[in-house]
Amino acid sequence: MTEGAIYSIINLSYSYIPGTMALQNLSFDVDAGTALCLLGPNGAGKSTLLQVLAGLRPEYLGSIYFMGEEIRDILKSREKTYDFRKKVQILFQDPDIQLFSITVEKDIAYGLEHLSNDRETINKAINEVLKELGIEELRNRHPYTLSGGEKRIASLATVLALRPEVLLLDEPTSELDLKFKEKVLRILKSLKEKGKTLIIATHDLRILKSLCSKVALLNRTIKALGAPREVLSNKELLISNDLEPYDLRECSLSSKQ
Repeated sequence: MTEGAIYSIINLSYSYIPGTMALQNLSFDVDAGTALCLLGPNGAGKSTLLQVLAGLRPEYLGSIYFMGEEIRDILKSREKTYDFRKKVQILFQDPDIQLFSITVEKDIAYGLEHLSNDRETINKAINEVLKELGIEELRNRHPYTLSGGEKRIASLATVLALRPEVLLLDEPTSELDLKFKEKVLRILKSLKEKGKTLIIATHDLRILKSLCSKVALLNRTIKALGAPREVLSNKELLISNDLEPYDLRECSLSSKQ
């Protein structure tokens, strides 16, 4: 384990079906207060890795240390698990996983109510995140009436309202129009400036170029780990992993999703 690492991953493997590895022999550190982006084709294991790091799939092989303690050991203690859940939050790729109440406001309140019984504190947090994301008009909407982009931004609100130290974000700008993409990017930059740790699965070139400290090209194993320009400029590496090269002069992408 490296000093200053919030996560240390050592020989991590994960399998949904015996003999078929979704992740295989991953070893790397994530420094506190940095932004690591996960890039890779469909089926590369990005979502699985985020869920493992969130403590949702403890049946992994190898070791994962969070702030110096193995995640499986953390999950054996109710008190430690509660503290871990406060510090680490995940945004799923499918917004419907996080939107299940009769209004967006109640979905945002759900996680807050597990942290506080103070209604005034809860309401203040709801108001702050709705204003921060510019979605006050969605407060009383039923999630089923939202567009894909509105669902994405509402699900992000449920995570940001909890003010975690670590955010695990699975395609946070997918299905968003340019206005909301830029808003989310500004928020993520602000979180990084405040010392939050971000691990982001993304194909969004804006995030890859302007937010990430490092990019990990993941295709079941770590194919490359380095500075964004170093990884993104390696056309042969991208092509060999079923990704079309990025035009680094543009803030758009041309990768297979």
